[in-house]
Amino acid sequence: MTPTLTTLLTSLSTPPISQQTQSLYYIRQHYQDNPNLSTQSKIVKSLSHHLCNQHHGSLLRHEIAYILGQLGDKDCIHVLSSILQDEAECTIVRHECAEALGMINNNECKSILEKYQYNELLEIQQTCQVALHYMNHQHKNNNTKYNCKDVAMPLSNECTIRELGDFLQNPTNPIYTRYQALFSLRDKGNSECIHILGKVLIYDTSSNLLKHEIAYVLGQLQHFDGIEYLEISLSNVKECNMVRHESAEALGNMVDGRDNVKKVLREYLKDEDQVVRESCELVLDDKDYWTC
Repeated sequence: MTPTLTTLLTSLSTPPISQQTQSLYYIRQHYQDNPNLSTQSKIVKSLSHHLCNQHHGSLLRHEIAYILGQLGDKDCIHVLSSILQDEAECTIVRHECAEALGMINNNECKSILEKYQYNELLEIQQTCQVALHYMNHQHKNNNTKYNCKDVAMPLSNECTIRELGDFLQNPTNPIYTRYQALFSLRDKGNSECIHILGKVLIYDTSSNLLKHEIAYVLGQLQHFDGIEYLEISLSNVKECNMVRHESAEALGNMVDGRDNVKKVLREYLKDEDQVVRESCELVLDDKDYWTC
């Protein structure tokens, strides 16, 4: 039985993060299933409040920003833009707010993203650039195989795997072109592609945003050969927490080698970085809080 909206909204105030995150997806379902404007407004206001709540960790707040983007409600724009514009805010939350504005996709959002596509912080700059490209091609970006909207269109099918690897690895290419190569390699999806993606994840020093997206894609592919690269990424304490967080969540998607993956993730439950700790906690907690 689906929990009531009041119960779900109340649960956002209290850990564990696994329950809070599950609540977010039920809340999104309430919004999508209920055309009542009063109910939808209540959801947007509550989520906006929690997004601004600094007592929540960055991981939960970034998940809230993601859900607000999924709602596509113009009433979300103010809170998303205010956090994107706050230079003192956590990068991972600002990044997710920029992506969410791209998902809402109207002229107001476009104007905000255009302003920040030249931000001094590279992760924010590149997120806004990719989001602006997404807005221009949104109707073409449906991916039925992975049931998602890709933020970049794949390159031509005529490109060889080697050529795609060169596009991906070249730091002088625009970030959107590198994203295109990334999704092209994902769609080919063989072992050779996995190793190209894995090596860029480990050795690239030009773009944390790209590496975090590579980790996400490796999680989509669920290929056994990707596990080693994701484990190396997670174990690198000098790596950006945006990348380590995505590597942890990608490991949580793996089916083959599941027991060993869980063992690795448990090692980071006490990591110094809160985003990494909570990411591992989230993927290790497979309890269903609302239907059991």
